[in-house]
Amino acid sequence: MSTGVLLMTFGTSVTSDGVEDYLRSVYRREPPADTVTEFKRRFDLVGRSPLIDITLAQGAALQALLDREHGRGRFLVRFGSRSAFQIEGTYDGFQSHRDGQLDMGLANRVQRVQLGLFTSVRYVDLEAYDRGVSVSQFGATLDYIFRGGRVGLFGAAGLQDTEPLGRPPSNANSADDRALHLIDQFGASAQVGVSDRAQVQGHLSFLNPTCQGRTTAGSIRLIYPVSEDWALTAEGAWNPTLVERSTQARFIVGAQRVQVLHDR
Repeated sequence: MSTGVLLMTFGTSVTSDGVEDYLRSVYRREPPADTVTEFKRRFDLVGRSPLIDITLAQGAALQALLDREHGRGRFLVRFGSRSAFQIEGTYDGFQSHRDGQLDMGLANRVQRVQLGLFTSVRYVDLEAYDRGVSVSQFGATLDYIFRGGRVGLFGAAGLQDTEPLGRPPSNANSADDRALHLIDQFGASAQVGVSDRAQVQGHLSFLNPTCQGRTTAGSIRLIYPVSEDWALTAEGAWNPTLVERSTQARFIVGAQRVQVLHDR
């Protein structure tokens, strides 16, 4: 299970150069000229807002706590008033294979619209083969964020998406060569609050594999928190694995440990 912490302030500009953009995001229109002039004068007096340093110190303390409890692997840096860069690495080791992935991405938000661009490089070393291989992909997300939820589009396509594995040493005389291949995926997703507590999440995915033809999949899930840590869930899905040749469906009810975001 992954743990994430969202640290927020009331917002401010770093220096007087960013005051006009900051006020524009607050007013949601062009700010009055006299307000911009007065804000710039105050920023020039103090040099920079102390809120920035306070927030950065709090973020560093929280990151140190998360690193102690969950291990290192993620780095996020914000630049400007609306943009951020994130890099994250994971590694899993099993008896049959070893799998490592490096993700890097940029996110930019303008008012209620957020755009994310990322790239991933994945290294896989299978015990049944003599060597490991690397593949990479590019992805993008576009979300519209509103009070109570979000709707968005996503997509991922291979860059270096096919790497030959060769033949397993245990079956070296076989005429079949194997390869590791990434599959392009596109779709839409949404998360909407339907009451003070309950949320509905859903997605529709379109997969473009090369071996079985194109496949669609989707799901819808109702989450109803019964405490700060636990929620009842009900989920319906079709083609949940995206690898079956025939259409599959499932319905699941249960309970899960969650952290639910509430409107403020």
